[in-house]
Amino acid sequence: MQHTALLVSLAPGGNNRPFSVVGASWAAYSPVLTGDCCWQNDFSRPDSKFPDMDKLSNDIQQPGMRPGLWIRTGLWTRPLCTAHDTPADRLLPRIAGRNDPKKPVLDPTFSKNLAGIQRSFTTYRAWSYKLVKHDFSTYDLLGH
Repeated sequence: MQHTALLVSLAPGGNNRPFSVVGASWAAYSPVLTGDCCWQNDFSRPDSKFPDMDKLSNDIQQPGMRPGLWIRTGLWTRPLCTAHDTPADRLLPRIAGRNDPKKPVLDPTFSKNLAGIQRSFTTYRAWSYKLVKHDFSTYDLLGH
């Protein structure tokens, strides 16, 4: 919030306000990769450091910034990243570069998986975030 306040004072006025983006460290880490900067277990559930993502969004908007999420490391979203205990029949097959069993990747061709991804984005919208930056989709699909 200190950075948000500083940026508000530096940004020009007008309707196109800058974003204050929260990094992925807000999401619940995988219990098999505790503290791993690149693999969260559930991007729709904040961890104890960020207990109220809706309030944080509102706090960012109060001084005139637009709230955003960066899901993955930092606070971006990695839509195909999934929980460590996701059933194997919902995952992409393992290939070189995408073969760590602790880092399962959803198969986006399954409607159940897409529905789960959509629920996460619906949650971000309910929290009033105006931007969601996602990363690693190509890497997660192709292994490089």
